[in-house]
Amino acid sequence: MVKYSDVSPLTNAVDSLPFAILSVLLIHLFWMLGLHGTNVLGGITTPLFEKTGAENIDLAQAGVKALGEYHILAGSFLDAFVFLGGAGATLGLIIAMIIAGRKRYKQMIGLGGAPGVFQINEPILFGLPIVLNPIWFIPFVLGPVITTIISYLAVEYGIVPPVTAKIPWVTPPIVGGYLATGGSFLGAGLAALNLLISTVVYLPFVYAQVKIDSKNKTELAKDSDSVSV
Repeated sequence: MVKYSDVSPLTNAVDSLPFAILSVLLIHLFWMLGLHGTNVLGGITTPLFEKTGAENIDLAQAGVKALGEYHILAGSFLDAFVFLGGAGATLGLIIAMIIAGRKRYKQMIGLGGAPGVFQINEPILFGLPIVLNPIWFIPFVLGPVITTIISYLAVEYGIVPPVTAKIPWVTPPIVGGYLATGGSFLGAGLAALNLLISTVVYLPFVYAQVKIDSKNKTELAKDSDSVSV
């Protein structure tokens, strides 16, 4: 059998770890500037990912067992394993807020929690805000890059099955990993691991922001007392 990658050099170049990292990095850099990173790059990435995803589905339907025949960066790969709660894996941020700043971020948790479960994170991106906010730049970009590398290598080394099903982008995290890999609990486990990693990446920054806010609040109270006196 001839591999798809053998007959399409462009696809072979796209289905690589460097391209995966570059795509995720650019998407999140655009988001930090207030641009919809996924849509900005969508004209390039969407046709390529849909192509590799469709080829994986064809292989799965044909009963191909050799993992080397399948593409890794294919179809719903990013939605299933990286964009957990939306770009930046912000469901991890919401969980970190619940752990470290429940009182401080009570309103934001309420506004962003339910939509985040369905991969919609505009309330967090623009309400917190994350966009144009240097404090959140590192975890917002770093977390997805880390989970992209982990996910790619997990599929490449056969730890997790490749993506062989197309899922709606609003599919909740973990469930998406299960469905995208054709009903594999290993796919669900990888998504759960990545969600945990994203939460851990965000936690120090949530703690830091809570301390900064508390310090600013104390200083503001002192200034108000001084003015009153």
